[in-house]
Amino acid sequence: MTICHILTYSYENGGTAKFVYDLASYQAAQGDTVKILSTETLGHTPYPVPEGVEMLSFKPETLTKVLPLYSSDLHKYVKQESENIDAFHLHCLWNYGELMTDKLALHDKTIVTIHGSLHSYTFGGLTYYKRLLFTNWFQKSFLKKIKTIHVNHAGEVRDVKDYLGFQPEQLVVIPNGTEINEIKQAPIENRKRNELLYIGRLHHKKGFDILMPAFKKVVEKRPDAKLIIAGPDGGMLDFIEKFIAENNLKNNVEILGTVVGEAKVKLFETSGIFVLPTHSEGFSLAVLETLMYGLPAVVSDQTGLSPLLENYNAAIVPALNPDAFAEGILSVLNDSKLYEQLPQNGKRLLEEKLEKNKVCGEFNRLIYNRYRH
Repeated sequence: MTICHILTYSYENGGTAKFVYDLASYQAAQGDTVKILSTETLGHTPYPVPEGVEMLSFKPETLTKVLPLYSSDLHKYVKQESENIDAFHLHCLWNYGELMTDKLALHDKTIVTIHGSLHSYTFGGLTYYKRLLFTNWFQKSFLKKIKTIHVNHAGEVRDVKDYLGFQPEQLVVIPNGTEINEIKQAPIENRKRNELLYIGRLHHKKGFDILMPAFKKVVEKRPDAKLIIAGPDGGMLDFIEKFIAENNLKNNVEILGTVVGEAKVKLFETSGIFVLPTHSEGFSLAVLETLMYGLPAVVSDQTGLSPLLENYNAAIVPALNPDAFAEGILSVLNDSKLYEQLPQNGKRLLEEKLEKNKVCGEFNRLIYNRYRH
């Protein structure tokens, strides 16, 4: 089969790019012809291309600033090659990829992975009118026409149902996965237990309105606590820096910017606790990496992984408010037995539920059954 993934393929696109990397790698290894189509974004760093996968990067144009992925060259390519492509796999909503496949009437060849982009939290602020326009213009009808809507977890099933007003028959639930042979849990004695780690975009939906006041409460009881914030600015850097200055936390917080490669691995191997108080998250790959490296975690109840984390006692999953989140962090900081238990349970969760080849194999069987001509 020939499969095209369409997305902004960059580190700044976080877990979505990693999901595509893993799935495309698996598909290419099975003998499929796999292509990644992406429109360049100013300031973004391209994500690595899997072995055996073709990467096509298109130049942005003026309209790309308001309509992500827009490129007339991308449109021409898809139009010319559509007869030779079995499946177009789109990642996230609210972008030109879906408008393009809709206008080219490629519904029978299209699969959309939602990646958390229908959560109610994402409809606020300046994006509201854009999303209202997309919804009324074409997006609802587009989702009803395509052959597959893919979500990672039950929370996204509810998001799709709330958005469309019903649960479509073409909706499928398949989680993300990870390489089990990549599990390399670092020894607890190598960790700086008082060092909290956040990795991801500095975006409002990630919960810095929860994290910063929660961390202040932690410091009041544990003055030795540190917070490392690693990731590109997504609009919250000014808020974070202002909070640090106003609350005298400059000696307790370190802001690193984007961290990749060995530097990122070192953070996962040596930090003490991973924190993610997100308001809205799909099947977070940052959390998967946290489990893989055996890093104890405090994660909000708004991630796709949260129910599994709770069932396996693989992380602390507090309510989404500063008091509860601070209490969760302090429980991991102060309870040595809990600190050792969480990584062990996380490894068991990975092995039993989230092995990448099992997940990718399930996905590919779906694509073969629905899209092979």
